Parts: sequence; structure tokens; C-alpha cells
Amino acid sequence: MNLGETIRSLRNTNDMTQKELADKLSISPSTIGMYEQNRREPDLDMLSKIANIFNVTIDYLVETEKSNKADLSNIKYLRIAEERKKLGLSQEELAKKLKVSQKSISKYECGDRRPSYETLALMSSTFGVSIDYLLGNDIPNKPNSKSDSIQNNYSFYFFDDVLKNIFTSRLKKLLTEKNLSLNKFSEIASLDIEKCNSYINGEYAPSLEDLTKISHALNVSIDYLLGETQQITDTEKKLLNTFIKLNEDNQDIIIGEAKKLLKEQYYEESVAAEESLKRTGTDNLGK
Repeated sequence: MNLGETIRSLRNTNDMTQKELADKLSISPSTIGMYEQNRREPDLDMLSKIANIFNVTIDYLVETEKSNKADLSNIKYLRIAEERKKLGLSQEELAKKLKVSQKSISKYECGDRRPSYETLALMSSTFGVSIDYLLGNDIPNKPNSKSDSIQNNYSFYFFDDVLKNIFTSRLKKLLTEKNLSLNKFSEIASLDIEKCNSYINGEYAPSLEDLTKISHALNVSIDYLLGETQQITDTEKKLLNTFIKLNEDNQDIIIGEAKKLLKEQYYEESVAAEESLKRTGTDNLGK
């Protein structure tokens, strides 16, 4: 398919009208029509926005890296609803298992939001299927051996050098901070040395299964390894783990109380700063 056909296919797969896509991109529906008819080409910035909406890469849109990419658009993003119903779970019940809100599950299933990498890994474990299957691979079984994992190693993370550099730099930093040798890293992550070395040097992108092993071995989140969050302290982890166990109403209460505390803190800091300035001014007058 050419670029226009790809955009139209993604839009139709996601049950989106030209107007709905145009509104998301802040352009006119006629412009979308021209894109799909190949009468006009979107610029790089617009291509990036389109890719983000459909959770695909720019390379996927322009066909240069279509092979070996996980296309999340042709499966209504993920097979979550299908697997949830097989287990007889409601959205609320699945949400509790994944430690997310029911609204998040609803958005995952209708394609309005993509799960984080860690949530995706937890889904895989809950449903008893591989992550590759959730991402569109037709084989539902989880890989049973290292060779199976390698064969199904869809490298869908390193869409560009920026992401690769973030992953490798954070991985190297963590190994240095924890004083881990290549052999020790391989041992605690349950990965062979050659594979670990390839990941460290950015030669290959890890599968999500391997990425999960690395995050557990180094006690950091997958999102941190991929540059989506900053590394958090143990205290912050405890706070976050407690917070996500609360239902949505209690989470709103906590957020409201936190905002009140922040306002009080800002006020106290402001008063302290004013008093400090006054003291400084008085001291200067006395000289």
C-alpha cells in the first residue's frame, strides 16, 4: 500500500471518520481526503502526529520498515476484550488484576489508549498468552523455550536511534551503579551472555519478554528503561504501589488532599521567603 492507502486503512480499522481524524490533527477533513487520495503529502510533523494517533511508526506509514513491526492498528489495538471474555472477567475485575482503573480497560479495548509495557506484560501473564499474540501474532501460546522466544522476538521498540540510545545508556548506567559485570547481569536476568551483550551495545532491540526480565533484574520499570519516566526511589515506589491499589474514588480523594498540601506548602514557603527578605532588609538598614 502507498501512504494514502495506509492512512485510510488505519482510519477505517479504528472506526474513525475523516472528520474525526481531522479534528484530532487540527486540520480540515478535505486535507485528510487529499492525503488518502495521494493528492497531498503530510509533512514530517504531521506524519509524526498521525503515527502517534494510530500507535505505529512513521516508517510503517511510509513502508520503509513495515516488516517485523508489530502493527497494533489491525486488531483494534489489542486482543484484550476477547481474552477477558474467555476468562469470564468483567472490565472491573480485570482492572483489579492489572491494578488499573476500569476506565483504562475500556479505553484499551476501544483503542483510545495503549497499555504501558508493564501492563501489557501483566496482561500476558493473566490471560496465559504471549505478548506477541496480544500484539497481533496468530500463535496464542506462550513461548516455552529460549529458541521459541527468539523466533517470536518482534523488535518493535527501537523505531529510531533516539530510543535505542536512551535504552542502552540507561542500561549501562544501571549496570555501573549496581556494579554488575556482563556475566552477573546475564545470570540475574536469566538471559544468555551474547544476547545481553547485544542489548547493551544496541545491536538488537529486546522483545518485551526480555525487557521485562531486565527490568525485574535491575529493579526498575520498563518505562524507565525506555525513557518514558525518570527512575523513582523506593519510597516513591511504595507510595505508587499503595495508590494504584485504591479504587478510583479514593484515588481522587488522595489527589485532592495532595493538592491542598501543596497549596499549604507553597504558602508557607512564600511566607518564609517574605520574612527572609524583611530580615535581610532590616539587617541592611542597621548597617
